[in-house]
Parts: sequence; C-alpha cells; structure tokens
Amino acid sequence: LIGCQSDEVVNAEMLRVGHLSLHESTVKALNLPDTTIDGHLGLIGTTFTGTDAYGNSLTASGLHATDAYLRHGFEAAGPIVVVGATIDSNLEMDGAKLRGADGRGASLIADKLHVGEAYLRRGFEAAGSIRFVGATVDGELDLSGATLSATDAEGNSLNGDRLHVGGGVALIHGFKGAGTVRFVGATIDGELLLHATAGIHGLRLTNARCAVLADDEGSWPQKG
Repeated sequence: LIGCQSDEVVNAEMLRVGHLSLHESTVKALNLPDTTIDGHLGLIGTTFTGTDAYGNSLTASGLHATDAYLRHGFEAAGPIVVVGATIDSNLEMDGAKLRGADGRGASLIADKLHVGEAYLRRGFEAAGSIRFVGATVDGELDLSGATLSATDAEGNSLNGDRLHVGGGVALIHGFKGAGTVRFVGATIDGELLLHATAGIHGLRLTNARCAVLADDEGSWPQKG
C-alpha cells in the first residue's frame, strides 16, 4: 500500500500480518483495533485526511506490533488512539503533525500503552493534549522540541498520571506546553529533564518519583 491514494478508511481490524506499511500514502483513516503486526507499522510521510467511525484518524487500541513509525511528514486530521497497545520496540513520531483532537481535547491517546521507547521530538506538534495515563515505557520518553499547542478540558497539555518510565523523560530543547504537564503518581526510574523549555504553564508532580529532577529556572511555570 506504499504511495496509495484513497478517500476511504483502511480497515485492518483483528488482522495478523508480518508488516504493514502505508509510507507516503494519503487515506481517510486507518482502523487497526486488536491487530497483530509481527514486524513494523510503517506510516512514514503518511497523511490521514479524515476520521473513522470512532472519530479517529488512527484507531489502534489493542494493537501489538514490533515497532511503529509515524514520522517524517506524518499528518493526521483527527486523533491517534493506541490505548492498551503493545509496541515491543520504538514508537517514533518525530516531526509528526496531529491536527485534530477528540471530544476531551486530546490528540494522542496512549493510556495503558506498553512500549519500549517513545520519541515525539524534532518538530512534533499536537493541536490538543497528549495522554500516557497508566502507560509503561521501558526505556526513554523523549519530547525534546515538541509543541503541545492546546489543552484538554481540564487544562492539561500532557497527562502522564501513573506513568512508569524505565529510563528518563526529556522535556527539553524548546519543549512547549500550552497547559499543565502532569505526572501525578508517576514513576520515572531515570532523569526527569526540564530545562531549556519554551514554556510550561503548569507542572503537577504529586506523589511522583524520579531518580533525578534536572531543571532550570527558565522551565519553571509562572507563579499563580
């Protein structure tokens, strides 16, 4: 399906394949709930122009894949949902543009995701918030240079409540969040890096634990 053009939703629900690639394709949406991909999900340079019956550009709840590449020109008109998915290696979303949000104001919904590493760097943009509530990241969660330009209904740009990260979390190199960054009850085994940001408008770390908190005054939220 590389380079394909379609005004329809691509439906691969409960499919089992070795690899699934729509690189450089333009389709309405992709529906992958409970699908097993023994190799990679390749969406490099892919554009989703609309949404599926669930209101999402990508519905991948319960997906199991070795890795997932949504980067280098990837764009989605609606939200991306990977709730309860398992990605054994990397979720790579460097430079991805998420233009839409769900009814709660979230552009990326990754609650209870289990992933090896998650990279949302180098120009990643979300029109709404991103959620990693109850997720597990075995290695690094890196949002260096990401822009979260809006909030959910509760005023959050990043909700990582009860998140467990085996490595570190990086909100550096111009990371910008329009609302509150939450890690309530989260466990970060490595460093939480908060420096050289372009602005964080609120930070909640209630009952959170991390090995090292590395910040600078410029990354502190404004008083009040």
